[in-house]
Amino acid sequence: MPHADKRVLILDDDGALGEMLRDFIAHTCQCEVIHLDHPDDLWGSLESSNFDVLFLDYKLPGSNGIEILERLYQNPCYRNLPVIMMTGEGSETIAARAIQAGAMDYLVKTELSFEMLPALIEKAIQRRAIQQAIHEAQRKVEYQAMLLNNARDAIISWDLNNIITYWNQAAERLFGYSAEYMLGKPVFEAYFSLFEQLQRRSAADENVTLLGERRFRHPQRGVIWVSSQISRLYGGEDGRQLIGTMDVVRDITLAKQEQESLAQSQHFIKRILETIPHIIYIINLRENQLRYISPKVKELLGYAIEEVEAAAFHKIVEKVHPEDRERVRLHYRNILKTPPTQALTIEYRLPDSADQWRWLRNVETIFSLDGVGNPVEIIGVCEDITARKEMEEKLSASQVYVTQTARMASIGQLAASVAHQISNPLTTIIADTQLLLRSLPPEDDHSESLKAILSAGWRMQEVIDLLMKFSQPSISSRQIVAINDTINKAILLAGSHLRSAQIDLHLNLSEPSPVILGFEQRLVDLWVNLLLAEHPSDPDQSPRNIWIESRSAEGDIQVTISDDGQPISPEQMETLFEPQLIPRGIGRGNGIELSLCREIVRQHDGSIQVSSREGRTTFTICLPSGVDGNGREEDFNN
Repeated sequence: MPHADKRVLILDDDGALGEMLRDFIAHTCQCEVIHLDHPDDLWGSLESSNFDVLFLDYKLPGSNGIEILERLYQNPCYRNLPVIMMTGEGSETIAARAIQAGAMDYLVKTELSFEMLPALIEKAIQRRAIQQAIHEAQRKVEYQAMLLNNARDAIISWDLNNIITYWNQAAERLFGYSAEYMLGKPVFEAYFSLFEQLQRRSAADENVTLLGERRFRHPQRGVIWVSSQISRLYGGEDGRQLIGTMDVVRDITLAKQEQESLAQSQHFIKRILETIPHIIYIINLRENQLRYISPKVKELLGYAIEEVEAAAFHKIVEKVHPEDRERVRLHYRNILKTPPTQALTIEYRLPDSADQWRWLRNVETIFSLDGVGNPVEIIGVCEDITARKEMEEKLSASQVYVTQTARMASIGQLAASVAHQISNPLTTIIADTQLLLRSLPPEDDHSESLKAILSAGWRMQEVIDLLMKFSQPSISSRQIVAINDTINKAILLAGSHLRSAQIDLHLNLSEPSPVILGFEQRLVDLWVNLLLAEHPSDPDQSPRNIWIESRSAEGDIQVTISDDGQPISPEQMETLFEPQLIPRGIGRGNGIELSLCREIVRQHDGSIQVSSREGRTTFTICLPSGVDGNGREEDFNN
């Protein structure tokens, strides 16, 4: 079966046999095959490329296949690489040792049949795919187990044989029994027997979800009330196969105690209402006033209880934000038509005592009726959801940020295409100019003009080459990079943009250039975004000078970019690096650049700070070098 995207590695010091294997496998399997004849070449090949199958000779110069196999599988990166051991000896001992060491199969060269190799390779590729799938499934299971173990509710599951298969940490805390003790035990004898009312059926017996409340006696805490939701568990490849039952249990002891207390004393009900974190209120529809409102109104909105209860209710509605007012009025018309057993919810904005808009969420229902069944009072719970709304706005901003990033990637691809189209005629201009220069005597009057054209052409070609490279996806691995080179490339890309705004660049770059173990293209992106953020669209806010400095400091690299443009206030600095839905209006980019800069610096384990004093705004970027004094990558394990 063809495997054009697969790669096979052969390590055999028998050059003739190795080449025969290579040619046969490459022809029959249509995949890439590499033959090595010495063990020293193996590790470099494995580090530089990914392979799907390894044919390993047993007898090798200075080593043997078993030793190499054991060393290979000590590295987690190669544990899923299928290895087929080959030897000229038909020794069962060697074969057993190879299989024990992890080899997938064992071939004797004297009995080797080339026709069996495609099937063997196909088996190895399928085995690796299965191992990778198992590893991915195991990772997902571990992640799901982590989520379940961190759940607030106790979660218990059992299989179709009614044997407990899962008991999370919340269940351990709630019931006082460890998972080690409960797993594997019959669910009715070990779990349901804890409760005063025994469970007689399981959700797996019929297609229902069983809801209820139960209680049990805890050895230390006494009687515990819990809510229970028992439902079926489905799995299998299509997710439709019934595999067991799950019970999600929550401790509701406190709620039950509150219900009992509320039933005993109306005074105690009022005290409880005053201590909950939301505003509780009762609206008298006939008097058009609030009959009761909890003291939380003072804490959340800043209004005194007397002030709110004295105001006509329709006056309170008139204070609702104009965009929400009609919706609130429609909500109260609907609630008069709603049965007392149902509740309606409304979210709206209302000013607090400081005239700051607060987002509120009301859950309301009919509280009392008159003799003929008409609503008299409405009871409601008012929750301050301002923080949640702000979080939703930030989430929306993040979505815009992702969209903007994708758009910028598309623009980069378009720029690369345009640069490619310009490069072709530019090559003709440069070539023809060179031919003309060669055909003219040096003293000819047109020579200087042709040299100027040639110089401008090469500069344009340099910019196009850099633009092409700038638009390419970043390399995912770190490289040793000269920091000054990345700054100069950024200036070449953004320089004309700044010159058009009549901004002077002043460079003070350390020599020799500091070097860093980092992502070259991302560093160029960092400086380009900072330079673009320095140049606002409003010319009155634009700086006249930009200073760029680089230096090394105790193993770190420090780059400062300063300008004499509009200063940044302390309030604006608090959210300067947060993505914004609209430009900030402070002359610092379009709301995206500085958040991109912070992300690039974070990817290099560095820091970015900004200060604004004495008419100069300074961005200070500190990046760990990761390179020793000899220009080599530092060994962090030593």
